[in-house]
Amino acid sequence: MLSEQVNLDKHVEMAKNSTVTRPDFNTHDAWRIFDIDNIGSVTALDLQHGLQDMGVHVTTDDCNLFMQRHDKDRDGRLDYREFAAALTPGDPYYAQMLARRPGSHRRINVYRKDDVFAYSTGQSFKDLMRTMISTEG
Repeated sequence: MLSEQVNLDKHVEMAKNSTVTRPDFNTHDAWRIFDIDNIGSVTALDLQHGLQDMGVHVTTDDCNLFMQRHDKDRDGRLDYREFAAALTPGDPYYAQMLARRPGSHRRINVYRKDDVFAYSTGQSFKDLMRTMISTEG
């Protein structure tokens, strides 16, 4: 079981690294997909709705597990800091690459929220989120 967990963690890390190498990916724009009310935090339901709008269909239980893992202050909401930490790779090189990228400030498309990224970047981000959510179970 421990070996399986290590393999899952490696798979998540590879997905993070792959997404971070996309030049237009940044955590600010990814955050705006979920924080549509611009209140500074998201719930599991916000996470689920944002993922569904991107075409990633997950259950409420999956989102709750994701929240339990990444909600460090245990307030039932993810703030930007917690969200960015969840997406940041463990490798310092990739982590610094991501940290240096500012948001694009492009408008969020009501119909395709991941449209703030190029198509291939959006696909990579979807794959990352699918991988992260699927490993929580």
